[in-house]
Amino acid sequence: MGETSGVGEQWREWADRQLGPTLAAALIEEAAGSADPERGIRNVLRWVESPGASESRVALLAENPGFLHRLVQLVAASQAIADSLFQNPELALLLSDREELENPLLKTEIEEAGRRLLEPARSYAHRLDRLRYLKQQCLVRIVWNDLSTTWSPEAVWLALSDLADAVVRLALEIVGQERGVDAEDMVVLAMGKLGSRELNYSSDIDLICLVRDEVADLEPYHKVAEALASALMGRMGRGFLYRVDYRLRPFGAAGAVVHRLSAARTYYERYAEPPELLALVRCRPCAGSIESGHRFLSEVAETVYRPARSEVFLGSLLETKLRYEERVRAEGGEEADLKHGPGGIRDIEFLVNLYQLMEGVEASSLRGASTLDAIRDLTTLGRLTGAESDTLRTSYILLRQAEHRIQLRHNLQSHRLPNKTEEREAFARLLGYRSWPEAEQALKSRRRQVRTIVEQHVPLRQAGAVSVESLCEQLGYEPGSAEQKALEKVIGFYEDAETFVRSAAKEQSLRDRLRLIVEGAPRFVPDITFHPELWDVAFSAEPEMAWDDFGTVLEHLLRRDGEEATETDLARRLRHAWVAVALRDARFRNVRETAEALAWVGEWVLLSTLDALGATDVDVIAYGRLGSRELSLASDWDIAFLHTGDAPIEAAYHWVEEALRVFRRIQVQGVRLPIDLRLRPEGGAGPVVRSLDAFHRYAETAMETWERLALTRARSLRGNAEVESVIAQAIARARLEPDWVGALLSMRQRIQQERTSAKARDRNVKLSRGFLLDIEWLLGMLEVELGDRKATSLRQKAVDFAEEGVLRDEEANRLVTALDLFDGLRNAAYRLDLPSAEEIPEAGSPEFDRLALAVGFTPRELSERLEEARSWVLASWERRYGA
Repeated sequence: MGETSGVGEQWREWADRQLGPTLAAALIEEAAGSADPERGIRNVLRWVESPGASESRVALLAENPGFLHRLVQLVAASQAIADSLFQNPELALLLSDREELENPLLKTEIEEAGRRLLEPARSYAHRLDRLRYLKQQCLVRIVWNDLSTTWSPEAVWLALSDLADAVVRLALEIVGQERGVDAEDMVVLAMGKLGSRELNYSSDIDLICLVRDEVADLEPYHKVAEALASALMGRMGRGFLYRVDYRLRPFGAAGAVVHRLSAARTYYERYAEPPELLALVRCRPCAGSIESGHRFLSEVAETVYRPARSEVFLGSLLETKLRYEERVRAEGGEEADLKHGPGGIRDIEFLVNLYQLMEGVEASSLRGASTLDAIRDLTTLGRLTGAESDTLRTSYILLRQAEHRIQLRHNLQSHRLPNKTEEREAFARLLGYRSWPEAEQALKSRRRQVRTIVEQHVPLRQAGAVSVESLCEQLGYEPGSAEQKALEKVIGFYEDAETFVRSAAKEQSLRDRLRLIVEGAPRFVPDITFHPELWDVAFSAEPEMAWDDFGTVLEHLLRRDGEEATETDLARRLRHAWVAVALRDARFRNVRETAEALAWVGEWVLLSTLDALGATDVDVIAYGRLGSRELSLASDWDIAFLHTGDAPIEAAYHWVEEALRVFRRIQVQGVRLPIDLRLRPEGGAGPVVRSLDAFHRYAETAMETWERLALTRARSLRGNAEVESVIAQAIARARLEPDWVGALLSMRQRIQQERTSAKARDRNVKLSRGFLLDIEWLLGMLEVELGDRKATSLRQKAVDFAEEGVLRDEEANRLVTALDLFDGLRNAAYRLDLPSAEEIPEAGSPEFDRLALAVGFTPRELSERLEEARSWVLASWERRYGA
């Protein structure tokens, strides 16, 4: 007590002056039993001196010894709380009524208190200030009940999480009102410790902002999400509310701040890495539309929680953790790091979250459960022994309490043990130990026990990972290469990966198929790994079939025999078709067979959907590559709807709108359905369906020259002779327009200047000079010029023009050869998932080399073929229409 007595003497004169001798002595005696006597005395005296009624504060201290005790203990432990009491002396009155103080703090109570505070606030800044006051108010209660152990640690973490939930929810409403956006259109997901309702005093809050699919324009919601982060992080007179971290969103820091729910769902189904899926076990909606958030999590649960996880998948998670540990070790001080060091908080959370991921498919109570709840459930399931459970539970509580005591001292986001003697002693007392050595020994002992348990359940190295590395060596894939990553993803999602790897090591045919998928079509790896039925397609005989046999299989898959297909069935068949066609394209590189197969797919899904809705009187005009049956994997399906029957046009509107809704719902399931309606009369401003008469009138009076040119590759998907006649008449009218050639030449120049990037002006396989646009327009303009309706196929047009003497045989053959090369490049770039299926990578780049290999050339050969093909196309173009 000598040291404490010295502290008392140091402050006695100030205390006597402010409180009088009797109360001063009581203060000094009370402070002697606190975590930091000097800080406790100093902060109480500063609170008494705060502006306002200091005499009433002194009277309260004198009349209520319990209040004095609670105030001293609180301000001795936390300088942040003390500072809030200096700013708002009245908050200390919360400590005066112990019974009220110790009642549970409910989320509804916090939110109601917040709304009462906000009601009189008129300005945006004032409303944000009121939220900061709300947090200060609640923290007084939470911190006292934490320090006094009146509430359990779990109750403290829950109260901190409920406070954050209420603040985020109110802040979103404030920001939304300020910007005219309905907060219920958004879903804010809480991740990490907030997601599992076990927040720290100084935690970042990890959030993901999503928007309902019905929202047309995302831009206002991007601004709301950014404003929400600013509202929570901005420093005002009362400080900031929370540090916000959006980096767990889809695509991480490189992605948009806001995504539609369907886009996020597709991301997690197709692209999310194992650590991102692991993060979803601690995820829940905390603001915006809670109902939509729960529905979203229910939909992605199938992706997160699987019946079995391969060693490769689990090995990826372990590698991520080990890399982080290595970084902590390299920075030094791993023993002082309670969170990331060996046997620390993250070790326990990693083990528990891993089991939540693996067991959550059967034990739904594990989904989103807090760490302690999950430990209890895992013990019941037999994954943890009773002794392991006790050790993990008590260790987690001790480590989290230690973390809290560190953060309470100065409101710092720290997990490191103090290194100064006086701070160590104060920390030990706050944790309930008599001295620093005693506290240090207890923490070290617990951490050793935790690390032992974690290593028993999660070996430091996975045998499966080594096997995959060995297979990569066998296939010639460099460590860290795109091929290795794709291979690991393919194998990682197979239930018995170890057996699969052993089989692949022995069987050349299996290695060949893996090579076809990994090297030839990595874009489709996410589909294959997520949908079990696509695994069967990928490793079936289909990609190796001769064309006639493959056509029979595809015809059976895409049958239209009058049965009403469900949307789920349509989506399943479409996925099957895309993967089968893409892998076969990678195997044979036959652009014409690929185009024919894709045309079947497009026609089937469009007409099947209309027929299922009873819209047999609605026809589809197919433009562009769908119209010419020369689709590439990257092609859009350019279409327009025509009503050709006797039913009122309103019925056709209903059918088409419903069909478009079906298509959107299929797209939401992550299925590629590249429908583009912009070529319809009047483009995006025009109605989605017209009667045949209305289309004919438009063609007679308002159709522009380029639209007539587009019709040279258009056809009726139902083979309607009346529709074909109207198309032919519309094309014929192009020659009646003055200087129609000049108008198209000007438009070509604008397209090639404005719609190609400066860095790739001569490398856009679709739009640059000498590429596809020039072939398409050359053959289309010849058809208009000659006034003779041709087949919609570009290749057939070239053959027909050669037979008629319009093109020389060699010239026609060269145009077709160039067309095959360019289409093959688009297919390969799409399959390889290059940054663009349109822009050819720069020669000499790794991407160019991959592209060359994918189309069967060396890089040098591809460069030569491209230069030669472009020269052929430009020569034909310039011979007729000049440069």
